[in-house]
Amino acid sequence: MPSTVAPARAQRLAVWDGSRWVTWWDADAAPVQWGAAHPVVSAAVQWRQVGPGLETGLLRLSGNGEAWRFNVVLVRADPARLKLSLHVKRRADGRAMPWSVAELPQDAVLGLNAGMFDVVGPWGWIVLDGDERQPPGFGPLSSALVIDSAGRPRIVGADSIAAVRTSGGVRWAVQSYPTALDGDGAVPPALQLRRRGVNLTHRDARLAVATLRDGRLLVALTRFDGLGGALDVVPFGPTLPEMTAVLGALGAQRAVFLDGGISAQMAVRDSAGKLQQWEGVRRVPLALVARPR
Repeated sequence: MPSTVAPARAQRLAVWDGSRWVTWWDADAAPVQWGAAHPVVSAAVQWRQVGPGLETGLLRLSGNGEAWRFNVVLVRADPARLKLSLHVKRRADGRAMPWSVAELPQDAVLGLNAGMFDVVGPWGWIVLDGDERQPPGFGPLSSALVIDSAGRPRIVGADSIAAVRTSGGVRWAVQSYPTALDGDGAVPPALQLRRRGVNLTHRDARLAVATLRDGRLLVALTRFDGLGGALDVVPFGPTLPEMTAVLGALGAQRAVFLDGGISAQMAVRDSAGKLQQWEGVRRVPLALVARPR
């Protein structure tokens, strides 16, 4: 199997299978394409249906350094049962306001920060309810989450954004970076080799969105596992190649990272109305939300 060039400190990941830690990924022999889910990793997730078309799960992982213990909070959302959209919190005068998952709309069952942000707001291509608010940004490692007029989500690579933009039928779109999986589970070369302009050893809290082969959307959010969860907002976590491996091992076909670190946040509301939140430290200008159809 093709492998990447390992960074200076070997990166390895182990998963808790319910009784022991099992090493399942090693940077010295990392796949460059994930054609299917990894059996050990996928079996370690106990999925729980919390509402129509909405499931949550948890992975317990162990890595190197600050990522010696971390969890991956998972959500699977079925667009056939849920309406996906982008959400902006607004003042009475219509101006946008910073948002957090504590302010999830009452009719929404899922919310998370969307896209990548800079000091002035979201970066890159933004389409809100069919209205293009920002043109695409330049970034060969970027992708866009696009939701069409029928509510179907897809992740579009940088080389296809222009064609999708002009083809019509885009109701919601948000651009982000870097791409984690491109094509049928392929790992971009920049996430395989050093000296490609991407820091492959930096550890941080990660948030990513992916499409599965059955059409569902997968969201993955990492949380540091320290002091029984008391330190879960500390931005320690996996490297970009490690998180890419997690997404591939869960069966993702295409995936892109969203703003992580202290921006990473998510909330899920179950069918009984109970809200579970994984808060971030920073308020954000744009959210991805899901509502029942």
